[in-house]
Parts: sequence; C-alpha cells; structure tokens
Amino acid sequence: MSEQRFDIIFRGDIVLGHSLNDVKQRLAKLFKVDAVKIDALFTGAAVPLKRNLDGAAAEKYRAVLVKAGAQVEVSAQADTGGEAVQKPVRESTLVESRTSAGGRLCLAPVGTDVLTAEERAPHIVNEVNTDNLSLRPAVGDLLDAAEKPVVAAVAVDVSELALAPVGSDLGQSRPAEPAPAPDTSGLSLADD
Repeated sequence: MSEQRFDIIFRGDIVLGHSLNDVKQRLAKLFKVDAVKIDALFTGAAVPLKRNLDGAAAEKYRAVLVKAGAQVEVSAQADTGGEAVQKPVRESTLVESRTSAGGRLCLAPVGTDVLTAEERAPHIVNEVNTDNLSLRPAVGDLLDAAEKPVVAAVAVDVSELALAPVGSDLGQSRPAEPAPAPDTSGLSLADD
C-alpha cells in the first residue's frame, strides 16, 4: 500500500484579516508570476495549486499559503492500488463543508453564483403598458379635469335652522338642579 497523496486546492478565499490586494501581491511573489495569472485564481472555481504531495509537504505548502493570506484546502487523492489517481475536483462554487480542513463551513468568494441552473427561479419579464403614463412638473393641479372624481351634490333641508345672535351661549346649558339631600334618618352615633 502506497503513502497517501494530497493536492492543495484554492477557491479564491482569503484568510480573515488580510486584504485581497495584499494576498494577490504575496501570491504573485510566491509563485513568481504576473498579476493576470494571479487574478485567474480568484474566480471562485476550485484550482489545484500543487498536486501529488506527501502529507508533510502538503502541510508545509498549506502553512505557507495561509501565512500569505490564501485560504486553501488539503484534499486527499483516491488510492487505487499503487497508482495515485486524483479525486476529481468539483468545479462548483457552491458553499460546501470542508471536512478535510477541520469540518468548517466556508463561504464562496464575493460575486460567485452559488445556485445551480435547476435551483434558479426562471426569469419572467412582465410587460407593462406605459402608453397612458406621462410626466408633468410637480406644480399646480396634477390631475386633468377628466381624472377628478365627480361628487354629486346632496340636497339638505336647512329651512328649520337659524343662526344664534353673536355672543350667545351656544351650549344653552340649563342650571344644574341641586342634588337631593341624602337620607340620614337611619343613621345613629355609636356610644363611646
């Protein structure tokens, strides 16, 4: 049985506390490549940075990349009786559990489409008739005469109503009748 082999996988995630530009500069210096090639690593797709490593070398690469600010995954290759066959790396950018990295959940990079085509709701374009819409300056009466509701006049008989003279007490309050005296005939004082 041969020794387990590992791949270093990068999905564009950076270590908390590092800035994206700083991480890109450090990776460009580590890999000795230009910024265009480094930008291609940050698409959200799983990119194998190094393949077919033994455990110690994989951990060394992981430590160096994490120190540079790149969040990487150490992925074990499948063992097929002596031949090192790499497990297929999913090109999916879905948020997934990284059990090989301690069972943590991680987030896909910003701007990544995390839904599959089957999960997406269909995009329906609603046709809205705007032929009768117009814009007017926000001054004066914004409604046309035809747009105003017509209120029918109501005939009210006011023949029995009269106006009170100026200064009249409109409440026309009556003087309050005094309250009747309470019946105290059944009361007596207690003996001391």
